[in-house]
Amino acid sequence: MINVRKTRLMTKCASYENAEGAEDIRMSKYFRADYVRLNFLKTVFYTTTGFAGICLLFAVINYDKIVGGMLEADYRRLAVQTGSVFAVVMVLSLILTWLVFTIKYMRSRKRLAKYYKQLRQINIFNEEDMQLKKLEDK
Repeated sequence: MINVRKTRLMTKCASYENAEGAEDIRMSKYFRADYVRLNFLKTVFYTTTGFAGICLLFAVINYDKIVGGMLEADYRRLAVQTGSVFAVVMVLSLILTWLVFTIKYMRSRKRLAKYYKQLRQINIFNEEDMQLKKLEDK
């Protein structure tokens, strides 16, 4: 006879595994600090690349002004301003990264705890089925 509760649990587990569960299981291989650190490195790379691209785009757009004012330009002030803007953007993006990925990791752990609880319940149903089959065989 089909156990309806077991079937429902198995269906819930299967739908979780196919939806967000795959990412949650992949994420569970990391400690929280390691997961956040990995995403810090990605953020540093992408922020640096994006900032350099924006600076290059700005330089291309204002090419005439840059070439015309090359001799009178205060390069030290320009470097300090650019570096300051980059530092602020980097700090803000790292704070945001820490916040987002810490919350994402914690939510993932809660979902995984619920998933593992359902798997334990399925295992209990399986053990009960095995005991019933042993009794029927005797």
